[in-house]
Amino acid sequence: MALPVLYDDGGYSGGSIERPALQKLLTEIQSRAVDVVVVYKVDRLTRSLADFAKSLRIFDTAGVSFVSVTQQFNTRHPWTSDPQCPAVLCPV
Repeated sequence: MALPVLYDDGGYSGGSIERPALQKLLTEIQSRAVDVVVVYKVDRLTRSLADFAKSLRIFDTAGVSFVSVTQQFNTRHPWTSDPQCPAVLCPV
């Protein structure tokens, strides 16, 4: 079931994960309230490569899938079970 909550940090820079709505999302992920994170584009989550990798580790630890609607990025693919996958995908 989709959550009736949008995690929108309008007015905050995507250059940092220190944004109120994103922090709330990460907290809810860690409490297992979220199964899938869907974004329009990867840079809507963060523009920082290091923060993106950190976010993917948090998602993976909690068993959360990450999907970008407009880009071919979906961690539900079987090949993402490789622990090195985020390190390979991030520089692309």
